[in-house]
Amino acid sequence: MKWVLKALVQKGISGMPGRERIHYLLQKHLSRSLPIPDDIFRNKAKIALKHLQVWKKHCKSNLRSQAKFLEFGAGWELVGPLVNAAAGIRNQTVVDISKHVRLELIRDTLNKIRQQKEWVENQIGAPISPDIQKIIVALPSNLAFLNDLGIHYSAPIDMRSTNFAPDSFDLILNTSTLEHIPREDIVRILVECFRILRKGGMMSCVIDLTDHFAHYDQTITHYNFLKYSDALWWLFNSKIHFQNRLRCSDYLEMFLNAGFQVVEYQKIIERQADADLLPNLKLAKRFKSNDIRSDIAVGRLDVVLRKN
Repeated sequence: MKWVLKALVQKGISGMPGRERIHYLLQKHLSRSLPIPDDIFRNKAKIALKHLQVWKKHCKSNLRSQAKFLEFGAGWELVGPLVNAAAGIRNQTVVDISKHVRLELIRDTLNKIRQQKEWVENQIGAPISPDIQKIIVALPSNLAFLNDLGIHYSAPIDMRSTNFAPDSFDLILNTSTLEHIPREDIVRILVECFRILRKGGMMSCVIDLTDHFAHYDQTITHYNFLKYSDALWWLFNSKIHFQNRLRCSDYLEMFLNAGFQVVEYQKIIERQADADLLPNLKLAKRFKSNDIRSDIAVGRLDVVLRKN
């Protein structure tokens, strides 16, 4: 099975010096998943704009130039922050636990915005901002341009304990990030997010609850990793591609315990054919008490939180 080989390779390099660079080179030259293809760019752009809609819908201020956004776990190519900049957002703090960004990948994102300008503008509902228009015409030779767009990138930053002042941000967002963090660390991150979010501010999370190896190996279902005990899953789980296997109920409980109001959420089944096979899947003991339809089958959880 391809996923087993990939898991063992990732497990092997996760303890090596320079593992992030090794991981990047493998994705670029072996799996060829970087730079991201156009369909993934569009999906990331749509999710970024979905976060933006949360702010428009729920936050009192409607001045894009004044809103302060914080995104943690932004990844390699900064699709979300750059699409937000194209939509006119001028104050974004972007942080990560490791410095993932690569100039060539960011240039690829800018090139995709240029090539798909009409599509991007249709998604935004307005012309892209003049600032990013200048940049996509003459692609930058370094990352200094990010500050010109109001994107303040910092890594490494530990979201469990930041140096940000209390009540600093209007919107905190994350996409396909929380599922890669151990539960005990998520609890601490949520406490910190509550501290640095302004009263009435929002937090928007898109959480991928599927087995990420199924994105690479089509022979397994989105729920394959739920078959394994914690001890056995440890053999496949690595620091470089950690998956916590938490379900919807776990996240909703943590959000409430951190003091957030759950304003709205959407449970999405990503692949119905896989969900149809769930009654025949032998779940590990850890997951047997979870409801199949409302908890186990959910492949993505989109949730909007408020600090009252």
